[in-house]
Amino acid sequence: MLLLSPHLGPLTLDFQAAIDIPLAADWKPAMTLAGIGISGRGGGMNPSLAVDTGWSVGGALLFNPQEAAKGRQQFDGIIQVTLPFLTANVAGSYGKLDDNGEFSLFVFCELGLAGRFMDGGIGPPSFRLKRLMGGGGHHSEVRLPGINELEKFPLLRGLDDMFVMGVANPSPLRVLGVLCDSSDKKEPWVKPRAGNSWAAFGAEFEVFGFIGLNLMGLVEWGSGYSVSVLGVGEARFPKTERDPDKLTAFVALQVTGQFLRREVEVGKSGGAAPATRMESVWTLAGVLWDWSFVFDQNSFISGGFAFMTWREGEHEGDWVFTVGGYSPDYTAPPHYPNVPRVGITTSYKHMFTVQGELYFAFNSKALMLGGSVSLTADLAKLRWWISVRLDMWISWSPWRGGFSAGVSVGLEAAVDVGPVHLRPRMEVGVDLAMWFSDDGWGGDWSVHVWFVSFSGRFGVERLGDHMTVGWETFQRQIPNPVKPRPRAGMEPPDAPDVQITHLSHIGPPFAAEPGDAADPEKASEPWLVAQSGFTFTTSCVVPATSVTVNGSPVELGEPSGGQGEQSSPGLDIRPMGLKGVQAVHHLTVCHLPKGEQVDVASWGFKPVRSNVPASLWGNPDKKTAELDGDLVRGHVTGLEVTVPPPKGHCAAHTDGTPLLVDADALETECVDAADQHPFGDLPLTAKATRRGSATTRSKDGSTIGLIAQQIASKATSAARTQLFQALVGAGLSPGHDDPLTAYAGSAQITLTDDPLLAQHV
Repeated sequence: MLLLSPHLGPLTLDFQAAIDIPLAADWKPAMTLAGIGISGRGGGMNPSLAVDTGWSVGGALLFNPQEAAKGRQQFDGIIQVTLPFLTANVAGSYGKLDDNGEFSLFVFCELGLAGRFMDGGIGPPSFRLKRLMGGGGHHSEVRLPGINELEKFPLLRGLDDMFVMGVANPSPLRVLGVLCDSSDKKEPWVKPRAGNSWAAFGAEFEVFGFIGLNLMGLVEWGSGYSVSVLGVGEARFPKTERDPDKLTAFVALQVTGQFLRREVEVGKSGGAAPATRMESVWTLAGVLWDWSFVFDQNSFISGGFAFMTWREGEHEGDWVFTVGGYSPDYTAPPHYPNVPRVGITTSYKHMFTVQGELYFAFNSKALMLGGSVSLTADLAKLRWWISVRLDMWISWSPWRGGFSAGVSVGLEAAVDVGPVHLRPRMEVGVDLAMWFSDDGWGGDWSVHVWFVSFSGRFGVERLGDHMTVGWETFQRQIPNPVKPRPRAGMEPPDAPDVQITHLSHIGPPFAAEPGDAADPEKASEPWLVAQSGFTFTTSCVVPATSVTVNGSPVELGEPSGGQGEQSSPGLDIRPMGLKGVQAVHHLTVCHLPKGEQVDVASWGFKPVRSNVPASLWGNPDKKTAELDGDLVRGHVTGLEVTVPPPKGHCAAHTDGTPLLVDADALETECVDAADQHPFGDLPLTAKATRRGSATTRSKDGSTIGLIAQQIASKATSAARTQLFQALVGAGLSPGHDDPLTAYAGSAQITLTDDPLLAQHV
C-alpha cells in the first residue's frame, strides 16, 4: 500500500494506491488507485474576539481493489466538517453483493457539540452533552469489540479520536482506513455481510466537569442477533487541570454488557459444508485502561472483571465470574474471558518498586482466589527483591481443593572486572502446597537456596489425571440428582412430590438404580394441571444412555452438533476411570395409592439434551489439558413429557357400548308438592297463579342503564335487605346480603343485551 499526501496551499490531497506484484514468471507489477481524499483548513485566532475561529473541511473516497477484482464494487466515503461551534462527521459505504441487485449500505453520523463557542457542550456545568452519534447498516456487519478493545472502537470513541486513529487531526482517508479498509489483511470495524443489519445510537457526556462518559447501544440482527451496551468512562484529578502531565490521578474504565445469539460452526462431515448450531451468550465485563494511575503518574492501577454464561450452543450450561483472572495453575478454556490482574504498581524515584496483584474466579466447577506482593529495589549496581504469593482453590467436579504459598528473596549485583561485566545472583525460596480430597489431606514442600534444592511430600497423593475414585466417593458429588420441572399447563406446590434421594452401584455391568422415592402418604400437595393438557420435564444431573417410560423404551434419536468429547456409545465417568457405562433413565407414571400404571400410549415423549461437565463425564483416557473443552455436548439429561387434552366421548358402559335411554323418561320431571304448595316449589305449569308485575323488555339499552343506576341504590338495597331478612326468618337464608356495588359498576360491560325488567311491588 502506497500513501501520498501533497500540499497545495491550504489544501491537502491524499492518495492511496494498491501495488500488486505477482510471483509468476512473466510478472507484471500493477498499481491501482485505492483511495483519494482532500481536506482544507482556514481561519485562526481572531484578535478582536480573542477566540480561535479556525475551520476545516475534508472528505475521502476509498475503493476496494480486492472486491473489484471479484466483480463486486464497493465504495467507502466520509465527510468531515469542523466549525468553531460544532463538528460533524458522516461516514458510509455502498457496494454490490451479487449480480441479483443485492447491495450493502451503511451510514454513521457524529455531531460534536463541544466547539469553542459552545462552552464545552450543551447543558448545565454538572452535566454537559458533548457529542451525539448514530447510524445503521443493511447487509452490513459491525465487528463487536472485545473486552479490551472499547478504547479503540471508533463508533464509540469518535471517528477523529486521537487514540483510535493514532494521530491528532487524522485525515479523512486515514479515518476510512481504520473504519472500513480490509486491505493489508486488516479486520475492519464495519464490513459487508449478506443478511445482516445493524443500528447504533450513542452520546458523549461530561459530568461534574471531570468525569467523561461515552455510551452506545448497538443492535445487530440477521442469522442471529446481538444487543450490546458499550461504555467508556474516565475521571481526572484535579478536575480543572487539562494538562495531562500535571494530573495526579486518571482512571478510565471500559464496560460491556451484551447478549449474543449467533450461528457457530461445530464441525465438518467429509467434504460437506460445516454444521452449524445456535449459541447464546450473556456477557458483562469491564477493564481498566493500561494508563490509569492514582496518587501520581508513577502509580499505575490495572484490573478487570467479567461474567459470562452460555445458555445455548456448544458450551450450554457453562458460566464464569472472575475479577482479575484465574489461578496460574488453572488453564482457562478458550471461550472464557481474559481479564488482567487487579493490581497496583508504584515506584519511588525509579529506585523502589512495589507491586501487588489479586484475582478471584468462580465457575461451574471451581472457585479460586489468590494474589502476590513484591518489593524490588534498584540501587545503582545492586538489585534486591522479596516476593510473597498465595493461591487457594476448591473444585466440586470432582471434589478437591488446596492452597499453595511461596516466599522468595533474592540479590543481584553488577561487578566489572576489567573489560568483563559480571552479574552474580543469589535467591532463596520456600514453597508449600497442601491439598485435600475425599481420600484425605496431603502436601509437598520445597526449599531452594541458590543452586541447591530440597523437597518432600506428606499425606495422600494429589488427585490427578492418573487417579480414580470409587462409587461411594463419586456419588457424593451428585446429591439429589433427579427432579421434575413444570413447563406448560402446570402449577407446582412449594415442594415437589417426587425426588430421588440417592444412587447406588449394582454392577457389573456398571449401572445406577434409583433410590427410595418419597412416601406418597407423606408427599406434599399435588401439582395442579390444566384440563387442556400439560407438559413437564424430568431433569437429571447424571446423563442417560437410554430412557424408559413404564418399562417401554423411548426413541432418543441423534444429537445435533456432534458428541463433543464423548469417546464411546455409552457413558464415560472420568473420576472413576470408566468408559461405555450404560445408564437408564426410568420414568414410571402410576395412580396413587395402589400404584397401577397409567396408560401413556397417547402421551408425547421427547429427550432433553444438554451439555455436561467434561471433568465428570469426559474421556478418562485423556489428561485435562487434552480435553476438547470443559463440556461434553449432546447427552440426554431428561425427558419432556406432554399429556394431550382429553377427547370427548358419549356416555358408555364399561365395555364401551353407548348408554340407551327411553325418550319418554326425558320429557317430564316430577316435582314433589308440599301441602302449602300444591303445584310444587316452582310454577312449572300454566295452572300456577301469576303474581307480581308483568315483565317488559327494552331494545334501546335503557334496561342495562337502569340496572347500573338502581341495583345498588339505597332504596333497592333496603328492599333487598327486607327480603333477605324474610328468607332468613323462613329458614331459607341465601347466605349473605351483598350490596351489589361491584355488579352495578360492571353491568355496562357484562350485560350484552337488555334483560327483562319487572317493577318492584
